[in-house]
Amino acid sequence: MFYPTEYYGEEYIKKLKIKEEKKKIRKSANLLGVAFFIMTAFMILWSFPLGILSGIGVINPHTLSDFLNDDTLMQGVQIIISSIAFILSYTIYVKLEKERLSDISSFKKADRPDLIIPYVFLGIGVSGLSNFLTSMAGSIFQSMGIEYDVKTLDNPTNTVGMILAFIAVAITPALVEEFALRGAVMGVFRKYGDGFAILVSSFIFGLMHGNFIQIPFAFIMGLAFAVAVIKTGTIWTAIIIHFINNFLSLFMDYLTDGMTTTANSVLNIMYLILFFMCGFVGIYLLHRKNELDFTFENKGLLTVPEKLKVFFTSPMIIIVIIVVVIEATFIYV
Repeated sequence: MFYPTEYYGEEYIKKLKIKEEKKKIRKSANLLGVAFFIMTAFMILWSFPLGILSGIGVINPHTLSDFLNDDTLMQGVQIIISSIAFILSYTIYVKLEKERLSDISSFKKADRPDLIIPYVFLGIGVSGLSNFLTSMAGSIFQSMGIEYDVKTLDNPTNTVGMILAFIAVAITPALVEEFALRGAVMGVFRKYGDGFAILVSSFIFGLMHGNFIQIPFAFIMGLAFAVAVIKTGTIWTAIIIHFINNFLSLFMDYLTDGMTTTANSVLNIMYLILFFMCGFVGIYLLHRKNELDFTFENKGLLTVPEKLKVFFTSPMIIIVIIVVVIEATFIYV
């Protein structure tokens, strides 16, 4: 919007521009909250129509029960449902923002291909740190007498099931979650500054995991993914890190299945040491290139804290936070 200085005066125009900036951030935040609920509703309620059909006799209840309890089939369903939920909800979000995905996402060749390997190593290191903090959080909950049960699908042991588990756990989240968070969400908010966009996309990424154990882990990983995208200029860097993290997590699940507690602990310590070593390699490589600069440009008149205040006081974001806290408190515990 254009405000002629000769009519209004500089100070008044500045106030009008600040008001306009706040309005735009609040609108983007509210639309993001709507997208979050569309995605969550789809992920949770996809089986509801099947229950109705079973209730009215269209589907045999025993057949439905067998279907829902088949680990192999559920891995396939997870691939389809998560893909549709993320792609549909965040494509709608970008359209409502009147943006073009091709303009705001970074599905392109890297601006700095020489930084991809250093940031992949650094991202793996951050993953190790996040896993360590998650374990610590779990121990704290247990010491308080709280058994925090994060329910996941059982890993299939047949060949087809293992392939589907690999796709569902390692490939699909790396693609669709990065499309949604580092593509759509961060892409929309980058016009207000990279630092602000990194924090917003990482916060939403954390909330998506819906429980107190995984939210901090996901937030920290989200920061690493987002920084890697901005510094290398391509979303593929985050996809690679995300894939490696999830693949190794799945691999460790299969490897430690049936192990004694002692053997499991030793293997986990070795796993963390390897991850931390990767992180130090990433830091070393970035240092050699003189690229250990994690400051980001701020755009607009508002400071990052002021933008965050507008974001977190937007009605839909407040509702999202309340719903996630209720879910994390009463469903998983």
